[in-house]
Amino acid sequence: MEIAFQSVLMALALASIVVGVYYSAVIYRIVRGQLAQPTLRDAMRISAPETGWPSLLVVVPAHNEQAVIESCVGSLLASDYPELRVVIALDRCTDDTRGVVERAIAHQAGDVRVDLCIIEDCPEDWAGKTHALHCGYRNVQSADGAGLVLFVDADTAFEPECLRAAAALLHDRNIDMLSVLPTLTSTTWFERIVQPAAGLELVRQFPLDKVNAINTQRHFANGQFMLWRRSAFDAIGGHERVKSELLEDIALARALHKPIPSTGARSSFRAGCFMADGLMRCQMYDSWPAFRRGWKRIYAEAARRYPAHLRRHARRVRVFGSVLPIAAVTAVVVGASTLDRWPSLAQGALVAGAVALALMSVALGCVYRAQRISVFWGPMYPCGALLLSKIMHESASDLEENRPTEWAGRSYQRSRATPRGGNK
Repeated sequence: MEIAFQSVLMALALASIVVGVYYSAVIYRIVRGQLAQPTLRDAMRISAPETGWPSLLVVVPAHNEQAVIESCVGSLLASDYPELRVVIALDRCTDDTRGVVERAIAHQAGDVRVDLCIIEDCPEDWAGKTHALHCGYRNVQSADGAGLVLFVDADTAFEPECLRAAAALLHDRNIDMLSVLPTLTSTTWFERIVQPAAGLELVRQFPLDKVNAINTQRHFANGQFMLWRRSAFDAIGGHERVKSELLEDIALARALHKPIPSTGARSSFRAGCFMADGLMRCQMYDSWPAFRRGWKRIYAEAARRYPAHLRRHARRVRVFGSVLPIAAVTAVVVGASTLDRWPSLAQGALVAGAVALALMSVALGCVYRAQRISVFWGPMYPCGALLLSKIMHESASDLEENRPTEWAGRSYQRSRATPRGGNK
């Protein structure tokens, strides 16, 4: 019995060492991938281009967004960008989204021009949001003369300096497309418990330093905010190039690095992704079912609809986010309670567990700080990791069983990918 108990202590110490190593790597990735990259707030210090600010067109797709669209439109109307036009693409709305937008426009104090694009139906071979973005951009005269085009989601809101900072950073970095990771709201239980794990996992799969590298193979963008040089967007074929994609943002980021359709020439376009640092806010989902559906779609498309990849990611999240951290806590408790019985072994388990938890706390502190969530919720992270791993497993099961994806009023049948040279 005594030997068995000592073996348990050694196993707990070993698990703690693994946790420490893993979260040391996470800290390194966060520092190199996020903190070493400029944020939009940093970009506020960048001066205007010598040629002046190019005219900017903002397109907002809106399908039944009456609960959030007023904040989005109001923040765009309050922007300090000097030459700004806005198009609201009202996509098959059955609620009062149009009325909310019209009332917001009627009460504006500035001279920002806002056009409405009314969309009555969506072709079968188009994804709904992608079609709305396409119509908003192509079918309204506001696009004429715009040097930059920005696509934003209806559930986003911006500080007045946000658009100017984004344009300055795009010019300063000499890139053709700039996307932004917003500061997410944290008012619901799942935003405080599960969302940090979801955000960390997405950034782990797409580290910003690798995404922003010149010859990157990690093609990523966030469709909540995609700022384009219009010439580059048109050259790659625009939304028509990715019309059936449910995650049009990552699809466009990948298309940016493929041969240009009109010429077949190799693309030299570049992209970048940066943290908003409070200049852009977003409430992604207002309910737990919507949160689950949304992240299942995100992870499935990010994994190119390979169920095996999703399950592998889910296992890692569960093991390193929940199982091993709980083992580290157990090592501290058991080590402290057995110091008088096996001083050396118990002290080793205690120290290993404490160091592991300290490193994990530092890593999560960076994540929670970036998401503007109180570190008070940190102890709940293992629960969030468990729930996230379940979401990822469900996404893999949906693909394997050919369950349709329900999103924005439509149902999409998404087949799972087949590995090259192998069976499904």
